[in-house]
Amino acid sequence: MIDNPYFQNVVSEFIALFVLVLFGYVIYHITGRRRLLAFFHVGQEKRFVTYLSRVTVAAGGSVGVDGRPRSFAGPTFALSEVELIGLIQRLFNYITPGVDSLPGFFKSLLISDVTTEFLPSPLSPSDIDSQAPFLAFGSPAYNAASQRIQNDYNPLASFDSDHDGITVHNLGIMRDPIIGFLVRARNNSSGQIAYYAAGPASVGTSGAAIYLIKNWRNLQKRYGNDNPFVVLLRFRSNDPKQFEVVLEKGQ
Repeated sequence: MIDNPYFQNVVSEFIALFVLVLFGYVIYHITGRRRLLAFFHVGQEKRFVTYLSRVTVAAGGSVGVDGRPRSFAGPTFALSEVELIGLIQRLFNYITPGVDSLPGFFKSLLISDVTTEFLPSPLSPSDIDSQAPFLAFGSPAYNAASQRIQNDYNPLASFDSDHDGITVHNLGIMRDPIIGFLVRARNNSSGQIAYYAAGPASVGTSGAAIYLIKNWRNLQKRYGNDNPFVVLLRFRSNDPKQFEVVLEKGQ
């Protein structure tokens, strides 16, 4: 049986798989994987929740891809926020290096040790998960998770009562449609950590979320894993990747 070419091929694949998984484990420790989970406060439950804005389309108010009025009505998501899901998934999940050179199903082996949940905003802030760290997109007008942060987490940036102006670290109300902010805040009583990416327009929300994904290492160097902070961004266009940092401050 040992001389069977098929048997030898299967054994060699599993040996290669074992070596690659072992290599992936080493990579986990030397490339900052542990620092990533510490920064986002992903603990033993290995869960991270993202709350997307809930946008409700009134009857007769929807428009199809052909530009014509359509009959759809009900809750839906903002496309700009849905497009961020893949970025967040790739942030927390990774492929073992070298797996793409293996045959068969081994080629797509994904090492995933964190459950990333993407949920529509509930209707009430009281329905927000009280255990897992979370990220909220958009203003409290569309996201109860954002309202929960503003009510109970003492964030360094927030929307005004009309949800069209932003107050950032006592700078007064700003109504510029091409700004956005990123906040890390802590619940006053439970200690739960939340991240808050939002702006008056979709470019602000998307840009703040992308900033978090791309710059978490620099933010960790400046503020560690626990200190609240705010980053205020201004965008040069409708491209969320084209921005300048207007203000950055920790508590």
